[in-house]
Amino acid sequence: LDWGAPQDLAMRAAFLSVRLLDGFETTRDNAHGHVPRLMSEAGFCDVEVVERRRTVFGTIAFHRARHRA
Repeated sequence: LDWGAPQDLAMRAAFLSVRLLDGFETTRDNAHGHVPRLMSEAGFCDVEVVERRRTVFGTIAFHRARHRA
């Protein structure tokens, strides 16, 4: 799991606190929903987001993938 792209304005506002602490550059891929693509580029296949949960700090995305043999 990792931070996922905010689903709405409330989650975008909540994620702002994380981005302020961690930095906008280091959280850019999360905010834009690029984590599945990064996982694919790292050698995983069948990457998918299987669940999203709203938190007070933003959207948490649960990912599932397989490692390429």
